Amino acid sequence: TFRTPPPSVTHHITATPAMAGDSARGQKPLVVALGAFAAAAVTGAAATALIVLLRRKFRQPSEELCSDDPSKPWRLVGNRSDLMEQASGTGWQVLTFTDEDAGRDCCAMYKDSQWIAFSRTCPHAGIDLLGADMEDLSELGVGVVVSCPAHAYIFDPVVGTCLWDACRGKPPETPALCTYEVREDSGKIWVRPKDPAPTVPVAAWDQARADALQLAAVDKSLERKYPDG
Repeated sequence: TFRTPPPSVTHHITATPAMAGDSARGQKPLVVALGAFAAAAVTGAAATALIVLLRRKFRQPSEELCSDDPSKPWRLVGNRSDLMEQASGTGWQVLTFTDEDAGRDCCAMYKDSQWIAFSRTCPHAGIDLLGADMEDLSELGVGVVVSCPAHAYIFDPVVGTCLWDACRGKPPETPALCTYEVREDSGKIWVRPKDPAPTVPVAAWDQARADALQLAAVDKSLERKYPDG
């Protein structure tokens, strides 16, 4: 003899119209949640793609720089807001960077609407030029010079030429300083290496003028550092 299941069991295993409606209503929040999750996933992917595009955009020079000389690409090294005052108190602002291709530490400097950039390593003895004396010798016809803080050798930071070293009666034997072109584009600082400085011909060397440049650079440095001396 088979017994009929209790009413409570029958009700439990049989879907009534009311229960079906409840089930449908219960599924709506789930569908909405899944839809929102999918939308968020798509939005997230789109946001990620946008970020990548923006990063690529902001790490690319403007069309003007790109068309300047495609064989010598510019490299982004920082922003104008990254500039800091040079420690030697010359009034120049400095931004440090690394030339990864050449494996050398460098700096870009800014003052009075002028940009210069060069290797931080002195070609003479490897002294860090980040703290070098930057002196304006425009009155002597050479503009700004970099004076090594160790031995007072002086360099032209625009072309890299050594303007004075310990040699006497002949052009300096010290190699030229590695220099860079600098461009500011929408607050971003771009650099690229310059060609090596030309060798100074022996016939064109003026030892007296070189000594005058070196002495003037040292005097200006001392006057700035010891104004009451």
